[in-house]
Amino acid sequence: MKSYNGLWDQMMTTENIIESIEHAHEGKGKKLKKKHYRLLVKLYKHRYEEETQNTVRRWIYETANVYNPNWYRPPIEIKDGPSGKIRKIYVPTVKELVVQHCVVNVLKKILLPMLGSQVYGSIPGKGSQKAVRKMMEFIREHPEQCKYCVKMDHKKYFDSIPQQKLMHKLQKKIRDNKFYCLLCIIIMYIPNMKGLPIGFYTSQLLGVWYLYDSDEYVNNTLKHEGVSYFTRWMDDIYFFGPDKRDLEHCMYKYTAYTRIHQDLHIKDNWQCFKFSYRDSEGNYHGRFLDCMGYRVYCDRVVLRESIMFNIVKKANRIGRARHITIGQCKSMLSYNGYLKVTKTYNVYLKFIKPKISFKYLRKRVSAYDRRINGMENRSRNSGQKARAA
Repeated sequence: MKSYNGLWDQMMTTENIIESIEHAHEGKGKKLKKKHYRLLVKLYKHRYEEETQNTVRRWIYETANVYNPNWYRPPIEIKDGPSGKIRKIYVPTVKELVVQHCVVNVLKKILLPMLGSQVYGSIPGKGSQKAVRKMMEFIREHPEQCKYCVKMDHKKYFDSIPQQKLMHKLQKKIRDNKFYCLLCIIIMYIPNMKGLPIGFYTSQLLGVWYLYDSDEYVNNTLKHEGVSYFTRWMDDIYFFGPDKRDLEHCMYKYTAYTRIHQDLHIKDNWQCFKFSYRDSEGNYHGRFLDCMGYRVYCDRVVLRESIMFNIVKKANRIGRARHITIGQCKSMLSYNGYLKVTKTYNVYLKFIKPKISFKYLRKRVSAYDRRINGMENRSRNSGQKARAA
């Protein structure tokens, strides 16, 4: 297994620190007006100055050299999305957020190439739309291999990841002791030696990578025993196969593998069912697969009702507004990605097109980005002149 060294020096470079501050600042929107993020706004404005970069370097040294259990702060509870699930979120401070971005910028170059093409979720450039497109391509090309489907997910995944096993796996890849110690301190933020803090930027990358061994087990073993197609969305697993008995057997073997080698458990509500198909008369039989915000059938993809209602509400709100903000433009354009991969054209014509114009929204966002990029270029040039002087 290939291992890496010199990661600490890569993390401390000026380019990495500037990029980390920009990523930490990006997407915060109205949150930046809160008192909690005033320091982040100040860092972003002066990110090209050497004093700001040295401040971030000092934060990294402090985090890596001093482990303080008193850093732990109890999580806050929120309702997650339309499901209304109660989740415990750990809100990092500005110092922790910037340091985590510095770590992830280096770590993702090592861990992301290890993940296969069938893994989606929290990976740049690999969203739910690409996952559904790949799934539909296989279903249309090999319908005889998709007669049955297994849907399962891990029980309290982020809260159940054993920290010792995760750090042991990382130790095989990272030979830089200083960088490894910093990463371990971030992982051990929760004091009970189990679980990754939801809300930390590092948890997304480490969570999606921890199941790397299980992905290899599916590709090297289970695909020869009944699994014809496999997709993973973070900790949600989807198997397709031609035989129900073989598919259930593969599901039991996967459950045992993750329990023994990774100390994880599959929820009891797993399902193995006859996948959707059409008879000679054109009638539908079997069940659709509800995954990643979509309903996947044998020949089409339909958007989940709750997401469709949110899109229509957003379009009505924008249509009634006197002034459209950039945040609303970007939000609606992101929803447009759902519409492109689903059969929702009639809904688009009836409820969305009379309210908004995606062409106008793209022009607004494009003009805004050009203005912001111009301001950043001027700020970068002034910072370079100041350092040269």
